[in-house]
Amino acid sequence: MKLSVDLFNYHRRKWIFTLIALILGAVGIVAYVNASAIDRYRVYLDQTYIGSVSNQEIVQEWIKKKEQALSAQFPHASMKLQGGQVRFELERTIRKDYDNNLVITELEKRLTPAAVGVEIRIGGKAIGVVKDYDTAQALLEGIKRKYHPDTLNANEVRSLSAADNDDKTGKPVLESLQFVQEVSLQKTVTSPDKISAVDQIRSTLETGGVEPVKYTVQEGDCVSCIAKKFNIPLALLYKNNPWIQDDFINIGDVLDLTVSKPILSVQSLEKRTDTLTIPRGTQVQNDPSMRVGVSQVVQEGKDGIKQITYRLTKINGELVEEVPENEVVLEEPVDKIVRQGTKVIPGNGTGKFVWPIVSPKLTSEFGKRWGKLHAGADAVSSNRSILASDRGKVAFAGEKSGYGNCIIIDHQNGYQTLYAHLSKIEVKSGQTVEKGEKIGVMGSTGNSTGIHLHFEIRKNGTQQNPLKYLNR
Repeated sequence: MKLSVDLFNYHRRKWIFTLIALILGAVGIVAYVNASAIDRYRVYLDQTYIGSVSNQEIVQEWIKKKEQALSAQFPHASMKLQGGQVRFELERTIRKDYDNNLVITELEKRLTPAAVGVEIRIGGKAIGVVKDYDTAQALLEGIKRKYHPDTLNANEVRSLSAADNDDKTGKPVLESLQFVQEVSLQKTVTSPDKISAVDQIRSTLETGGVEPVKYTVQEGDCVSCIAKKFNIPLALLYKNNPWIQDDFINIGDVLDLTVSKPILSVQSLEKRTDTLTIPRGTQVQNDPSMRVGVSQVVQEGKDGIKQITYRLTKINGELVEEVPENEVVLEEPVDKIVRQGTKVIPGNGTGKFVWPIVSPKLTSEFGKRWGKLHAGADAVSSNRSILASDRGKVAFAGEKSGYGNCIIIDHQNGYQTLYAHLSKIEVKSGQTVEKGEKIGVMGSTGNSTGIHLHFEIRKNGTQQNPLKYLNR
């Protein structure tokens, strides 16, 4: 019995020693294999296997140097290698199974140089391609900034009345600045020669690619004559040639007559608050004890002050709509009281004016335009009847250069009113008219761009801002 147990223990120990030997042998083999294994990287172009390299940095460095060389060759473009995405898979092997040169040769064949740019599209139409998004955004923002009120501030009217410096024009406050057309930017792959210079695209966007038109002043030329000869608006001529002062030009002067056709326009919405003087009115007290023609000031009176807030719409810096939005009277005017003879003189005005059209919509206010004084207020109305703004005597009724059909009423108190561009005149010189009496019909005669009324108020021969005398 004892012999059997010993024999069993003997065989068990032998089996354990054998197992241990096998395990140690396997571990040794694994250690040997690991010690002999190397890393290699399988290289793919998208899903296509290209080959294996010893180190992925070999491929990455080749791509980097290749793109640097392309960028140096085409500095105006963002150059990339196109043809697929390069990716790597790490693999361990005991064989030196890779070929760096073969992989680089295959990539040379399969990857081609291309310019990656950003295409600028206006209203869905491709205009050109620039280097990158930053370049495109800087270009567009530069065009916008050109029409910011702070940029155009030097051209704003500073005094509404040439005779009264107490009037103050407020600084425009920008509410929005945006492009009129739809603008989109789209990444695109193209050839380097398709990448445009920024100045070239800016010129295309701002002028429509129109070639400049220059004209040399000849003997006998005048500003309005040149505008008529080339059929361009006077306003454009003044805008293109801001150096012209008081229409004075010399023989040999070179004028810019280019009529641009912008592909991209900028609309600005602004608010401006002006402080205006409200001229005092005049009350006339008839005194039967005083002889005709004799007058006496009883009360000097006092001018008032009001603020008018306008909403301005501009396209490329040009005013296209100006709407009075709010009016606040800060100080009411006090009438001047004058005592005069018993006999009321026919046509003697009150000094208080009313709008000469019903429900007026202001289209252009009093002030400087392109270096010239716009000496009145332009307004339109669905009712085209023109009414006398105050009672007075018709001093002129006929055609006047620039004004077309025109009426001037002398209110015989230092004031005159002028009504221009009429299609029909319904009064005669010397005729006495009452305030609100119909004197003509609105039209577009003379230098006019459409049917409207041009209305002026003159005090002792000096043109005034009509909005000082009129309520909205």
